[in-house]
Amino acid sequence: MRGGPGRTIVAVCCAVACGSSDNLGSSGAPGSGDGGASFGPCTGQALPSAGDACTGAGDGGGVTDGSLPPFDATGDGPTVCGSVTSDPKNCGRCGHDCLGGACQGGLCQPVVLATGQPASQCLAVDGVNVYWTNEGAGGSVPPTGTVMKVAIGGGAPVTLASGLDWPLGVASDGASVYWIEGITSSALLKKVPVGGGSPTVVASVAAGGSSSVAVDAQRIYWVDSAGIKSVPLAGGAPTLLAPDASANYLAIDATSVYWLDSPSGQCLVKKVPLAGGTAPVTLASVNQSCITSHIQVGAGSVYWMTGAVQGNATLLGVPVGGGSTLSLESYMTVWIPLIGVDTAHVYWWEAGGLEMAPPAGGIPTTLLAQSTDDAGYPVYRPNSMVLDATSLYWVTAGGTGKGNVMRLAKP
Repeated sequence: MRGGPGRTIVAVCCAVACGSSDNLGSSGAPGSGDGGASFGPCTGQALPSAGDACTGAGDGGGVTDGSLPPFDATGDGPTVCGSVTSDPKNCGRCGHDCLGGACQGGLCQPVVLATGQPASQCLAVDGVNVYWTNEGAGGSVPPTGTVMKVAIGGGAPVTLASGLDWPLGVASDGASVYWIEGITSSALLKKVPVGGGSPTVVASVAAGGSSSVAVDAQRIYWVDSAGIKSVPLAGGAPTLLAPDASANYLAIDATSVYWLDSPSGQCLVKKVPLAGGTAPVTLASVNQSCITSHIQVGAGSVYWMTGAVQGNATLLGVPVGGGSTLSLESYMTVWIPLIGVDTAHVYWWEAGGLEMAPPAGGIPTTLLAQSTDDAGYPVYRPNSMVLDATSLYWVTAGGTGKGNVMRLAKP
């Protein structure tokens, strides 16, 4: 590459070497090697300046600088990519982008995508937008609940549906947004195009509603007081995949639906094929109560929490094909047991902040420490969390009923 007018720098980040290692003895001093060789004068040297940078471009002679570290303009020598403790484009390691967030101590900080949301509840993401439900003044007349969206890169929030009574679980397949509205016998599964339009009813939901909805390319899945159900994307008569009056939060993968069953004093992890037709399989049975607001599947396992939220919660995992139950963390204090999983990490929220560990277990790492606002209320107290390929997203409860939608770049 060109290092300035009239000169070519083959290796921007290194001075031209003069002599060779053969001229150095065991002490490293010139002239102490075999034969008493010594350095001669260094000629033709061209050092980089603060204006030079590695761009990956060639210098016309077939040499490229794509694998070379950039010149450190601070004057303290070459560096791989600047300060990995504070550079939001190289946070914690070279090339790790905080996607709009700050970098503090080598850890990315969250970005607020939307503020002042009234009683935010559940969250979904489809790679383009983040969607969430606002309960509003639940049970009010007229109802004030909404379904909202904002671009994953930020921008003005958009209202997709309004005047809703207790909107709860939400999901998106990239074409439509689906949610369950109502907690009475008249609860409904509804949808609206992601670009906006008039909401339509997809199916009726049993009394009690649901805060757990999932969607794939063919069907929508949810759990209500009758059990595990599904319906085609276009709507129709729901299919009961598994009757289960004590069923709770569900998750899906390419083959199965997984859910928590919480009979008295126990926590069961069950699964059934996406199409149903067979008896449910119990993957795990724990003699503790389920913490029933989340279950996640990924990296070949299912993850959930048991115990009490205040100081005695345990994060567990079991392979999707069955096997030994793994304890990832115990004796936790949690508010709402939110879990996320990808191929590299399991993420969860404790009172102290956002933690992560390898899917097979290991020493947990704090990804985001908890803090409090001026009123002493936790800043990061989420009601829901989801993941995509690059980020974690959550909605906060908000100390005054006004919550935030937040995004954090994955580590």
